[in-house]
Amino acid sequence: MNKKIIGEALCALSNGRIVMRRKFPVISVILLLAALGVLVGEWAMRDALTADISSSVVLVAASVLIYALMAITLTLFYGKGTPYDTQNKGFLGYEEIYFERGKRREVAECVEHCLPGALSNVERSRIPELAVVVFRSKDNKLAAMQMFEYTELEYKELTELKVCGL
Repeated sequence: MNKKIIGEALCALSNGRIVMRRKFPVISVILLLAALGVLVGEWAMRDALTADISSSVVLVAASVLIYALMAITLTLFYGKGTPYDTQNKGFLGYEEIYFERGKRREVAECVEHCLPGALSNVERSRIPELAVVVFRSKDNKLAAMQMFEYTELEYKELTELKVCGL
């Protein structure tokens, strides 16, 4: 049960409608700018601050700056991105939903008929005996689903990847 492999299969099955695209690291850029602002402010007020406060401010700001740079680098250069629907102009949401083994027939029926909304009517579990991986658009008109069973310390496929709404 690999999120990246399922996302790539969804892209291959969609005839160009779904592509892998990276999200822009907005929060990381804001953190980077805030850390730079704090460092500039500390430099401008160095005479007014005590040595202990000044070194504490520099330590915290430098830590945030390093974290933001690492997050931006990983977002921009690691991996291929996440599935993006070019028709609706939005990223697909990802969800792993867990069920008990006793609900196998109901869950399999929802997956086979590609009904992501119907999965919300089936009682969920916190223990991942059965897992359904769902990529879906915000309006639920486009969805990709696959069901897995957790046996012998690994997930085994119970259904093929079902794509609906293309």
